[in-house]
Amino acid sequence: MWTTPNYYQYVKMSAVFKNDHDVELNHWDVNVHFTHEFGTYFKKFNVQVTRQTPGEKNLNVCLDYVKDVETDKVEGKMTYYHGYSYDHKCVKDDMVVSVGWTGTYSDTQKNYTKSPVYSYKECVKHYVDDYTPIPVTYDCAEAYTTVRKYVYNVDYQHVLPVYMDVFKPVWFWMQQIFPVYYDVDAHHHVPTGGFVVDVEYPLWWVEHPTVDVVVTSPEESFVFEHVPYYNWFWWFQPDSVVFTKYFDFMKTIGYTTECVVNPMFNYSGYHYDVSKTPVYSEWTLYAADHPSTYTWAIYVQKIEKNFVALKFVLNDHVVVLQPVVDKATEYTGVTKYTFTVDSYIMEVMKDGVVPGVYPFKYFQVDNTVVFVVPNVSLYVAYDGHQVVVETVKSDTTQYFGQCYV
Repeated sequence: MWTTPNYYQYVKMSAVFKNDHDVELNHWDVNVHFTHEFGTYFKKFNVQVTRQTPGEKNLNVCLDYVKDVETDKVEGKMTYYHGYSYDHKCVKDDMVVSVGWTGTYSDTQKNYTKSPVYSYKECVKHYVDDYTPIPVTYDCAEAYTTVRKYVYNVDYQHVLPVYMDVFKPVWFWMQQIFPVYYDVDAHHHVPTGGFVVDVEYPLWWVEHPTVDVVVTSPEESFVFEHVPYYNWFWWFQPDSVVFTKYFDFMKTIGYTTECVVNPMFNYSGYHYDVSKTPVYSEWTLYAADHPSTYTWAIYVQKIEKNFVALKFVLNDHVVVLQPVVDKATEYTGVTKYTFTVDSYIMEVMKDGVVPGVYPFKYFQVDNTVVFVVPNVSLYVAYDGHQVVVETVKSDTTQYFGQCYV
């Protein structure tokens, strides 16, 4: 289910409520459509709930959700409809509340440098010895690809009193709980019937991460300071433009398999417990979705000194990575690589997606090259000394190679 590029599913539920005399009081229908794309939980999500009561109009409540992940931003929109009609269609001219959001790289991220300290908390370096750093961790790679600045545009019309009765005490409670001040100098460009929420997530925090939340309406602007976000509904953000929430969730609950391939056991990262030794000048299959007719595969071979080369195969197209070794490498570690690729996969590396081909993404964090294939929840990290392969455990999908024997 999670490994299909485009997976559509439809769920329907019905319930009938009757009184003691077997007379129908009302009939409920629930229809759910959702689409999985590029490894995300839901690319599109639609819910419609209809309540039929004899002699009355049907109550139709609908929720539409869509999310798009691009190279440098994440966009999404969620719309809620509440209305009455004589059919089973969503009523889109009565009560409507929509929340559209855009996540982009913050100015802090754009201007971030690794000196004098590491801005991303997850990317602080740890060392095996004086010169050999622990390879970049998944948490660092994931943090490196997140977008931290979000703008939420909320629009509404014909909101029913029952909803306002819930919202008003919550809004009052927020002003009492969190430090808040009125921004008298704010420029308001918000149309009537809506408000805008600005949130920027930090790159670094000491113990408990917090955010400043700015709420701007057509008339006024409120700034909530130091709002903790670990315990809030927005725990699903910040979004990564590379890693999927599915993979992140499965890793969090320990439902992934990690494999480390390196010629020196003591170089293995402290957060791994598996180590496989490669063979000198011989490509060995370490991970694939089939022993021979695979869609993707990872090969590794030992080369000079304690370095390894990586061969990444995707739909019969190949990328080979090797470190550029010189006199400075002993003290600086590998900083440059040679890429050997065929012309077709160059288009994949350039555009990220080619029709009929699993999309994959690659990027570099410090001296580590990271490959990600979201559709099959595959994560590969390579730093010249070792290869880390991580896949999601599955009862329906079997993997092959030395990592799985």
